[in-house]
Amino acid sequence: MSTVTAIYNCAQSVLYSALEIVWALFTDDVDTFHTYKAAYTATTATDAMDAVDAAEALPEAAVNKAAAEEIGVDVKKLSEIVLTNYRKTKGYINTAFAPEYQHANYMQAGETHYRKASQHDWEEVKALGESMLTFISDAVKKPLLIANDNMPTTFITSVGTDNDNFVSKYNAYKAALRTSDATDAKLTANNACFATARNMLNDAAILFPDNPQYAWENVLTSIDPHEQGFTGSTKDSVSSLPLQVAIIAKMDGSPAISLTADAKGKFKQILASGTYTINVSLRGYQTQFITKEITVHNMSRLKFLMVPA
Repeated sequence: MSTVTAIYNCAQSVLYSALEIVWALFTDDVDTFHTYKAAYTATTATDAMDAVDAAEALPEAAVNKAAAEEIGVDVKKLSEIVLTNYRKTKGYINTAFAPEYQHANYMQAGETHYRKASQHDWEEVKALGESMLTFISDAVKKPLLIANDNMPTTFITSVGTDNDNFVSKYNAYKAALRTSDATDAKLTANNACFATARNMLNDAAILFPDNPQYAWENVLTSIDPHEQGFTGSTKDSVSSLPLQVAIIAKMDGSPAISLTADAKGKFKQILASGTYTINVSLRGYQTQFITKEITVHNMSRLKFLMVPA
């Protein structure tokens, strides 16, 4: 059991993605930072990301990670129950209200949350459940919904129970992601990486007071915690210049997925969970092959240093 406490307010995988984003922002504005404090140079971001890579490479407690993934499976099943309840609610609305009033009632019952909730955005599932329960329990709406043997009176209780079950399991999942996995050494390294970025962001708030991109909470918001796949960068192993490599990811039984790194050598690909063979190539460089396990709700970070042929 770890005796070190994380000073960052997000899951470990989200932390690494967020740090990559803020140091990329810094790189774009490095001249302004250097003018403000000469200690800031082009290597500041490189050193910071090297530290992030080193922290990520430290060992984790695989048992806790597996437990978190198992909880995630349960959360997904419970979210489907909430979604089914919403579809039933729409059916009750269709019977209780004339067509011209149905859409307005959908909106009150949580329609604005449904699309993202159906894509496994679990914060939206939570919000959908809350809106739905408030709607069907409303003193005005409830009599209209249950009239003429439409919505069973027991449905309200069922929705409340299903919502509670989902939220309880979701909270357990978030706690497992935040507190499991890391050894003391890994947590200490993560904390150091976060502290370095936080100091830079404090200076960014002085230099760019009207730029919301440098706000840590905004960075976290920009990262979908339910995505899974990989993200990363490619560089020349000698010059450290970014390379626009070709990448092919293939899982047995599925079509190959192809992508190309951008001008900064960055890439990102959303994938189904499973084991992938990843091929990275560029004319004039040695082709690289790796095998990577993509797990549920986790963006793996990859870094390729391409060796000239």
